[in-house]
Amino acid sequence: MAYQPAHTRRGFLIGAGQGAAVIAGVTAGIGRARTTRAASAAVIGYDPVPCNASPIVAQAQGFFRDEGLDASLVERHPGLVDLSTGVIDVFTDGVSWGLMPPLLPSGLSLGDLIVTAVLHRGCFALVVAPDSSVRTLADLRGTSVAGSPYLWGEQLVYAGLDPAADVTWRPRPPTANALDALASGSVAAVEVADGWGSPIERAGRGRVLTDMDNPPNESDYCCSPIMTAHLVSSDQPKAAAITRALMRGAVWAETHRVETAGLIGAYMRDDLALGVGSEQMEAALGMCSFVPAAEAARPILVDQFTRYVHFGPGFTRGIDARSVLDAILVPVTGEVG
Repeated sequence: MAYQPAHTRRGFLIGAGQGAAVIAGVTAGIGRARTTRAASAAVIGYDPVPCNASPIVAQAQGFFRDEGLDASLVERHPGLVDLSTGVIDVFTDGVSWGLMPPLLPSGLSLGDLIVTAVLHRGCFALVVAPDSSVRTLADLRGTSVAGSPYLWGEQLVYAGLDPAADVTWRPRPPTANALDALASGSVAAVEVADGWGSPIERAGRGRVLTDMDNPPNESDYCCSPIMTAHLVSSDQPKAAAITRALMRGAVWAETHRVETAGLIGAYMRDDLALGVGSEQMEAALGMCSFVPAAEAARPILVDQFTRYVHFGPGFTRGIDARSVLDAILVPVTGEVG
């Protein structure tokens, strides 16, 4: 039977009355210091990509210090192995669905790594060549796409396509190779993460066909703080302090976009050789919505995981999305504010 989307995620969030609560909460608490004990050393692992502004902002604005943390930022990519070996306390650029077996690093089981909150929406885009004849999602019928069907499956259904039969899916290449894949003509569209879709379009190197700001993906969350279950159980105050500082960083990034664009450039890895100046960073940030949430994110993530199970890799068949999410999402603090 054909897949029948039940609702859009934006409608679900607002209909549940949670959108205003999240925004009100983060706005109320953005400048409030909560230091109640001696500073605790914290190693913040981050991937230097545009959408990962939250830890950079949190450090620059003193939010870690406010939360009683002596924090150091350490560049890590992808970072999950460094978590499991104790090199870092948190990895700030992980996607929650990446914590499902067998995507976890070797030796880890479901629930060993957990998400303590979510930091932003957006950042993924499907990009076509600038002169491509593909103008709509419907034009992808019979083509190959380098990307993830669980991200774009519902959009293709809305466009009248069967994602499993009408499109041939190829692995998403590393960001640095995305434009080469398009230029080769081997794929009609390529998935680009981290907010790079807009700078690619601004530079005339590609054209955004769709992104996660389009129905039904408007409320889909991306990057999350990921920690070990051991850290959360052994030192929940520290886990909560890290999470709050990152959430506060996300709120500041949302409300100070120009300043954030100027701030993050020095930290960025320029995978596409497009430059990391303020204009490029502001364009990249424009693809992201920094609306952090803790427990309030659960219904959104349940919906995302349900789609992941339906459209995702074969190993997901038969998995109960809600049960998996319950093992992964462990909020350690309330909504910011």
